[in-house]
Amino acid sequence: MEDLVLVQEQLEKGMREYGVHRYLKAIERRKQHGEEADTSYGKTLIKRSLLICEEALKEEMERDSSAVGRHNKALKYLRKGELRPLIFIAMRFLFNGISAGRQLQTLCRQIGQAVMDEVNGQAYREQFKETGKKLQAQAAKRIGYTYRRELFRTFQNSAEDFKTDRWDTDTQVVVGAKMISIIIEKTGLFYIQNTRERHKSCKYLLPTKACLDAIENHVEMMSEICVSYQPMVVPPNRWEEGSAKGGGYISPWIKPLHMVKTRNEAYLSDLAHMELKEIRAALNAAQETPWKINLGVLEIMEKAYGLNNGMAELPLRIDEDPIPRPRENATEEEVDEYRQDRRNQFQRIRANKGRRIQFVGTLTCAQRYREFENIYFPYQLDFRGRLYSVTNGSLSPQGADFSKGLLHFAEAKPLGERGLYWLKVHMANLMGVDKVSFDERVAYVNENWGEFIRCGQDPLANLLWTEADKPWQALAVCFELVGVDREGVGFASRIPVALDGSCSGLQNLGACLRCEDTGREVNLLPADKPADIYQKVADRVIASIASVSPTKCDKEAAIEAAKELMKLIAADHGITTPKRMNNAIEKAISDCPRDKLSEASKEMRSIYYRVVEGWAWLKFGITRKTTKRAVMTFPYGSKKFGFKEQLMEDILIPTYRELSTKLQQGEITQQEYEEQWPFTGRGHLAANVLADEIYSAVTATVVKAAEAMDWMQQTARLVTKSGRTISWTTPLGFPVQQRYFEMKERRIRTTLCGETYWPRLAEATDKPDTRASANAISPNVVHSLDASHLMMVVGLSAQEGINSFALIHDSFGTHAADTDKLFGVIRRAFVELYRENYLVRLKEQLTAQVAPKYREDVPELPEEGSLDLEAIHKSAYAFA
Repeated sequence: MEDLVLVQEQLEKGMREYGVHRYLKAIERRKQHGEEADTSYGKTLIKRSLLICEEALKEEMERDSSAVGRHNKALKYLRKGELRPLIFIAMRFLFNGISAGRQLQTLCRQIGQAVMDEVNGQAYREQFKETGKKLQAQAAKRIGYTYRRELFRTFQNSAEDFKTDRWDTDTQVVVGAKMISIIIEKTGLFYIQNTRERHKSCKYLLPTKACLDAIENHVEMMSEICVSYQPMVVPPNRWEEGSAKGGGYISPWIKPLHMVKTRNEAYLSDLAHMELKEIRAALNAAQETPWKINLGVLEIMEKAYGLNNGMAELPLRIDEDPIPRPRENATEEEVDEYRQDRRNQFQRIRANKGRRIQFVGTLTCAQRYREFENIYFPYQLDFRGRLYSVTNGSLSPQGADFSKGLLHFAEAKPLGERGLYWLKVHMANLMGVDKVSFDERVAYVNENWGEFIRCGQDPLANLLWTEADKPWQALAVCFELVGVDREGVGFASRIPVALDGSCSGLQNLGACLRCEDTGREVNLLPADKPADIYQKVADRVIASIASVSPTKCDKEAAIEAAKELMKLIAADHGITTPKRMNNAIEKAISDCPRDKLSEASKEMRSIYYRVVEGWAWLKFGITRKTTKRAVMTFPYGSKKFGFKEQLMEDILIPTYRELSTKLQQGEITQQEYEEQWPFTGRGHLAANVLADEIYSAVTATVVKAAEAMDWMQQTARLVTKSGRTISWTTPLGFPVQQRYFEMKERRIRTTLCGETYWPRLAEATDKPDTRASANAISPNVVHSLDASHLMMVVGLSAQEGINSFALIHDSFGTHAADTDKLFGVIRRAFVELYRENYLVRLKEQLTAQVAPKYREDVPELPEEGSLDLEAIHKSAYAFA
């Protein structure tokens, strides 16, 4: 053990050194690309200096305006634009070359030209507001000033009545020089040095000692906290009573972890003196679970990654080749098509690169720890009390599928008959066969036993496992099934078998209010087969859309059906003549901005897209997968806007890109493309329509849960109206502090330089943020409740002799042999958690935080339903 302690200390030293190395390497990369303004110290110094320089320039402008005689030429041109973005641009140019030094004359010209471009960009956005928004959005997607400038000039040249303000070279230099002089004078971060080069006098802009010292201090400070957290090879330090720091890592190389991820020292001090036995016990049980690298999975993963074919959802090791440039005499249409292809390819490569970085980090970590018999993961809490492995982002039991597949318990336990039963259920779940009874899941595995055995014996030749929802965990089970096939039920298993909540956010809210309808939909009541709330909502959505949209017809027929409904709306608004009616219809479906439409036209546009995009959705297909994420996130505060973003991110954007790529590469025809992509444009209108439909369907399906969320939001607004932030205590006594304050934000909007909204120069006020607090309270309360449930499960499991845990919020895993015990414990803990209506206690706590003059406005809690909590003990699929 002493030897392992020494190994662990060296590992922690390596974690610190690697974190520092990675940070310094990132800085060096920025230096090499002339992007020091985007380093952490560059951002900090710009943020610290920007407002000072802005005020100084404003004061100089005021003095110049009131002065008699000749006025400053540079200030005349600077008055044409909004000052803050102009100073921000100048600072970026200065900080981008802070290490190398820059020739003053060249720098003046560059800054002057960039300021000129920004002034023109501001004028364009002001004159063409709608197009200006598109320009802003597209500029944010471009990398580099040159590409942004090219984009802006394209917009500018297409506008006939926009006059570009061109400055001559002298003016650009004068403007740049003025910006530099202000920054030098007011920040003390730069100075001008005269040198001689080739018998000529040259001036360079260089950082002052104060600037270099500030950078050095910042880098030193960041080096203290830049740690690449990795697993441990000895049990982590325990979280002890009387302290809220120091659990986890054992050496001084790593700054002591906080029990809760917060910088609030007073809060941590209070926690240290609170009796939180169940909470500390859960943390310790999670981090004292010994794990081991699954060498079989590791070997296949290494080989699969080497194949570079994206097997089992792995990222590509080598990026795809660039799309060939168009021929010399290509048409404008071919050039546009090429540019769109390149943009799509760039987005694919960028997404793959992000996935590859995470994957390679995880794989490398697994390779480093492959020889150890036991490895451990330190845990801490977030402010709601949820448990998180501190190694998240690398190898972790809470990571992606490939990360979980690389891990199994260090302790092996003989399966027995019931353990084998649960291992088969787990395998079916991983394969996506999870909406049938347990016995049917077991039957599915039995029917495919031979194929799973072949997968375990030769995974690269037998690929059924790659079709699983979670392929790498499925492969790990295949390896164990080979052992079972060889040894029978005496086989010693290491796989964590997971029992997951069924839309746990709604389970928690439904149990709070004893809502039988919600409980039935999320499996809190006994049933022969699991209920499927995602499909229930999808069915409601399909029925709603079908009530207004024709189903068995082409798009033209759907458009005609929509126009007939538009005529009815027009008639209701007194538009009856055919000519006026047709004009109203054409305007409603035109590109006319919504704020310039009459109420009649707005209603007509709404019904038009509901019918046409609804028809498109029926043709495309609406399944439980379409509604799943929206339903899952609803109890956590997601509403129509969030649903729209999810639909774009999960379904529409990936499908559009995939079909566009196939069309461009000649894999499908234009007719086939239109058949598979029935939506208008890139799908934004379709997302809007379906988001509305899903929201209506969800709220109609889980009425009590929606009422509980609304009650929490109303009460939260009263607390913040009273000038207080919100806090509450969970059923286990954990103090949650929801501290959202209004911020005085100073955002920088530039057209051509810097990201659209960088930096956010925020100053915290002492006024609670009502909107943020109201939006956050429902998800934060629900998360604090599922955290309490998890901790109760761990405590009761320990009494049953269970000592290995795979825990992810609403997912509870242990050895297959112990799953029968865990199955009962999860339900027992859930019933105990909600034996009393927690919302009653929550109301008392929140009401005490409302000022006396507003307490009469605190709404009554929604009425409780008739759900029998004891029935949860008999529900097979509540956590399955």
